[in-house]
Amino acid sequence: MKSNSNGGIFDKLFWLDMFLLLFGYSCLGLPGMSQFRGPICGMTIIVGLFLYMYCVKAKFHALLATYIVFIAFSGALLGWLNGARTTAIVLDLTIYISMLHAIYLLCFSPEIIFRYLKVACIASVFCFAITYVLNPVSMASVISRASIASESFVATSMCWPMIIVVLFATAFKDRNKKNAIYAYIYWALAVVFNAMYLKRAIFVESVLLIVALAWLYRRVYNKNIISTVLRLVLLVILLMILIMVAAKVVFQYDVWSIVERIVERFNQVDETGTVRFIESQNYFSNVDFFDILFGKGLGVVHNGLGKQNTALHIGITNLILKSGIFMILLYIFMVLKTFRNIRYTSYNQSEWRLRMASTAVVIASVPSFCLYSNTWSTSPTFCFMWYVFFMACYGGKWLYGKDDIAI
Repeated sequence: MKSNSNGGIFDKLFWLDMFLLLFGYSCLGLPGMSQFRGPICGMTIIVGLFLYMYCVKAKFHALLATYIVFIAFSGALLGWLNGARTTAIVLDLTIYISMLHAIYLLCFSPEIIFRYLKVACIASVFCFAITYVLNPVSMASVISRASIASESFVATSMCWPMIIVVLFATAFKDRNKKNAIYAYIYWALAVVFNAMYLKRAIFVESVLLIVALAWLYRRVYNKNIISTVLRLVLLVILLMILIMVAAKVVFQYDVWSIVERIVERFNQVDETGTVRFIESQNYFSNVDFFDILFGKGLGVVHNGLGKQNTALHIGITNLILKSGIFMILLYIFMVLKTFRNIRYTSYNQSEWRLRMASTAVVIASVPSFCLYSNTWSTSPTFCFMWYVFFMACYGGKWLYGKDDIAI
């Protein structure tokens, strides 16, 4: 297929950067890995600038790319003027620049995207296992939640591909059933990993994923929603039971105590969910109109909970902290445009299925981003959040890979 992209060496550099982002984040719990975060961030920013030049030269979403670059570097300047540490500015700038990577991902076919996601799933499971072995956590620490300070607790956030990989695999399930089975196994593993540390968000995300699956099955396969989704849910629950039994045998975990503690956490009104709202509320009670309009800048700390932090835990309020209403406007525009295109049709079945799968990811992720999750980390998480927006809204101009393939 004829290509107007940089191609060749540049594409290899791009994917090297994507894999460094993936493994650099996944391996943070391993000894000595944190020292590599700086060089990885530097490379991401440099690659991002080349991506911007490509977008402008090839007229490939050039206006969108320019808007992202403007917000990113004006935020970095504002953060510097507000006294933010240079390292914090670089980390935040890396996250924003990864949005340019999201634009460039539109150049690649579903097959290539899904290969990357499969590697991400394997890396997250492997790194969680290694981190847990190197930093074991006792059952008492889990029940008391003292384990939240452990490296393996942080490693549970490596399960970020769960929603997107399940929905992408489901969209092409009739072409490659093995990928769908692997995706559902990964879903079960992600739930168990997070349940081992009493994390509630994974269960909320699973419910949202079920809703998105129901919509996707109806849209792509025109099947009976209730019976199909029920079978999938029962399959995942069965896999979870098998994994939990294995965890009890291998790690000597008291599974029933964990279940009881998770239910107890859902019944507590003064836990993390409410705390995150209080954090944002405290922040906005101490800012002026200028801070809401333009934000405080990248890398700036706040004291929403009485201690310094560089990010708010709720996604939409965190965007206001970093860039004011400008990123919020882009986010709202993408959400509205996604749902406006929900009835999109195309002769290219692969593009159509990928756009429907991306729309399903948006359906599953918008509530969490607006209520408790910020996806703010130097990992591919923020990049793929915007990738599914761009794919759902604009589709892909695949310069690499086949036009119509089975992932």
